[in-house]
Amino acid sequence: MINKNYLNQKTFNSYLVKNFSGKEKILISLSCGVDSTVLFDLILKSKYFKSKNIHYLFFDHQKRPEGKFEIKKFIKNYKIEKSQYFLIKLDVKLSKKNFQNTSRNIRHSFIKSISQKNDICDIFLGHHLDDLAETFFLRDLQQSNINGLTSIFSKKINSLNFHRPLIIHTKKQIYNYAIKNKIFWSEDRTNSELEFTRNKIRKFINLKENSQVLKKKIKNYVNIKNVLYLQNMFFKKINDQNYEINYKEFNNLTESLKLSVIQSFYYNLRHVFKKPIRKDSSVIIIEFLRNPKNINKQRSVFGGKITSYRDKICLNLI
Repeated sequence: MINKNYLNQKTFNSYLVKNFSGKEKILISLSCGVDSTVLFDLILKSKYFKSKNIHYLFFDHQKRPEGKFEIKKFIKNYKIEKSQYFLIKLDVKLSKKNFQNTSRNIRHSFIKSISQKNDICDIFLGHHLDDLAETFFLRDLQQSNINGLTSIFSKKINSLNFHRPLIIHTKKQIYNYAIKNKIFWSEDRTNSELEFTRNKIRKFINLKENSQVLKKKIKNYVNIKNVLYLQNMFFKKINDQNYEINYKEFNNLTESLKLSVIQSFYYNLRHVFKKPIRKDSSVIIIEFLRNPKNINKQRSVFGGKITSYRDKICLNLI
């Protein structure tokens, strides 16, 4: 899973060529830290986009007095035109307990608003491989289900395309690139303060023995992403309330895969239901689909009813 090659301009440019025509407007979210600054440097040196089409977004969380000065120094050092950047000040009253999660939601809201007003669809973020491991570990602690674990760092949110080209590189590789290319960035002292949950996780997984276990677990969940493909294969959408189930092929799956497919299906409709499907409810659906004698019968299940007619089985959501 880890890219053994050093981060360089050539590998980065290949990502741009694969995903862009070069005519797009883009928005780069900048924290002034090493990750987003390296991303910024790679995009500019690629000369792939027109300068007028590159926009920059800075968030001042107002948690550190020096934060606003770091942003000003960054803008001055890299000579960023005023018309090309947006500076958003976040509410300093956010609680310490939920600060990181709440501020992330607020940032996404601003990104959506700014992008829509400026006709931008592509957003660049400086997330890297270590961020992926930290987020996975956090969601695992929160007992997130299979979809929550395999959909980390979604590529499309609110009709916007989120690009994380550094996601295959480690923090160490990013630091090596920054030092080699003599890049100017600012270190956020709060990244080492243990009052934040993510910082505690970062310290924990940096221990070698913990890191190896986590990498193995992530690999297993990445392989299970195929469940999303299976879900679409066995649950064919007729309309918003009705789905035809390919029960004959579904019954060829292993029991664990059947369970995962049903959980995946309901998870992707989580906006419809007030609570997630329980395992015993999933088992009821599996048992109904397993028995051919259930044809031309109807049964109430989680979220609606399963009905059958002329060798077809449909799930009707209420």
